[in-house]
Amino acid sequence: MLIMASAAMYTFTSTEGLLSVVAVLSSLYPLFTIALARVYLHERIERFGWVGIAAALCVA
Repeated sequence: MLIMASAAMYTFTSTEGLLSVVAVLSSLYPLFTIALARVYLHERIERFGWVGIAAALCVA
């Protein structure tokens, strides 16, 4: 359900909003997954996870 909502919002904002902002924010979605796993599931972020976070922030 949330995937369908996010796809619909992405489609709407990419046609009606600034594509540059939408592209940068959508490239950060893995960070939200890691943050939610850390907060709700109390998972530890391993070294490889930190590397992925740094790579996602460098790309954005």
